[in-house]
Amino acid sequence: MKNFKFPLSIYLLSHMKRIESTDNPYNILVDKDLVSYYEFIFRFYQELGKVKGTPKKISTLTTLLMIFQDLTQKQLQALTGYSLTSISNTLNVLQNVNFVEKIRIPGTHTFQYHMPPQIENAIKQSIIRTHHLLKDTITYFRQVHGELTSPQLNQLQGASYIQTQLKVNIKHFEFVNHVLENFLGTLNNQDITEMGNLEKQYADVFKPKNFPEKYIFRDLDAIIAGIEKQIISHLQKSIFQPKKGTSKALLMPYFITREFLTQKDLKKISKLSVGQISGGLKELTQKNLCGFSTNLLSNPKSNRPIKVYYIKSLPYSLIYRLRQIFDKIFEFKPSFLKMQKELKQKKSEWNDKNGFNKILKYFTEFVSIITKYEEFNNYIQEIEQFI
Repeated sequence: MKNFKFPLSIYLLSHMKRIESTDNPYNILVDKDLVSYYEFIFRFYQELGKVKGTPKKISTLTTLLMIFQDLTQKQLQALTGYSLTSISNTLNVLQNVNFVEKIRIPGTHTFQYHMPPQIENAIKQSIIRTHHLLKDTITYFRQVHGELTSPQLNQLQGASYIQTQLKVNIKHFEFVNHVLENFLGTLNNQDITEMGNLEKQYADVFKPKNFPEKYIFRDLDAIIAGIEKQIISHLQKSIFQPKKGTSKALLMPYFITREFLTQKDLKKISKLSVGQISGGLKELTQKNLCGFSTNLLSNPKSNRPIKVYYIKSLPYSLIYRLRQIFDKIFEFKPSFLKMQKELKQKKSEWNDKNGFNKILKYFTEFVSIITKYEEFNNYIQEIEQFI
């Protein structure tokens, strides 16, 4: 069977008998008049998954679980066309991060998989995950910084430079985490930290980037170079996880440890291909995350300027992803409002249709939380003007 493709209505209706014959005690299909609304919710989550960098299979399974809930592996196979092995592996990943709950159907050996249906929870969990990754990275950076200050390592070439880079970026990560905590607080109707207080608390974060007169590539002792590789590996497995088909996330960690780099030196320490580097730098530059200077001299013995790249603002690059999520949500807002109005007008006529109350709840919930997101998005835009 081919992998799941739109339209959802055709797929669901053509597989009705197969799905109804599975071991789910509930009827998971919806009335044909409501299918277009469920299609819309499915598309919303799929588009949101792309922005968040969620792998397609994970995005598809979580979307179906959020829409229908309490599905077995066989039902997910019927809806997607994925193999049972692939579905089982993906569900195990989701269970390990507590996104999905596995529940045995009473009196059987069959399990259903459950995921909270709230739109707010789906977005909130993504932010919480980023928040935890940042906290773990801050802890890791402090640990490595402490190791580099030890007598055994402190005197090695490059140790003090990497210490400085870690110290600066710890403060930047703490700032972003503070912003994320503010977002989570707004969902619970808590007050946001005023911009003036943020500037005072994180004054170093808001300072303009300081450019050296000359560009110097720093060679590191073999032990320090090994530690740098460990730092980069940690970042690529956490807050800068590369997406399929993109190389910008591969490059970001190198600017954490080095700050300024030429393409040549970036290739030297990363071992990435010229294509990956040029493509990644182009993407970072287009998104205004990366800048370059042609005013720095190449070395103390030369007066020839070279092109040196740098990340404009680490906090901005991390908050940028959050902004992308909000932009995608706001893109869908007009349709949510229009379709919610339609459902309310049809309530007396459609109230007994299978799936009506569930889909009306989805649209009502989205409209109720959008004000919170808009308030916080304005806050993010204010921050971006300073970083």
